Amino acid sequence: MYTTSTVIYMQYIIFLRGIRYFNPSRKYFCTTLITSMSSVIHQILLKILNETSEVLLTIDFWSNRQMRSCIGVTFHFISD
Repeated sequence: MYTTSTVIYMQYIIFLRGIRYFNPSRKYFCTTLITSMSSVIHQILLKILNETSEVLLTIDFWSNRQMRSCIGVTFHFISD
């Protein structure tokens, strides 16, 4: 007897094989997709930010329970 989630998962795998689609792996996203898109996004952001006159920057530092340091950086701007 299989649980409902297992049956749905198995049917999903069979469906994906039927349409000849393979889920991209984590390695593909990290090594190929993100690196190729980062330069494109960088150029777009540079173009947009060069056209703005003011930018609001917020930086937040914190640590988790294991004392691992984290940083969050956000920026906001208004473009016409």
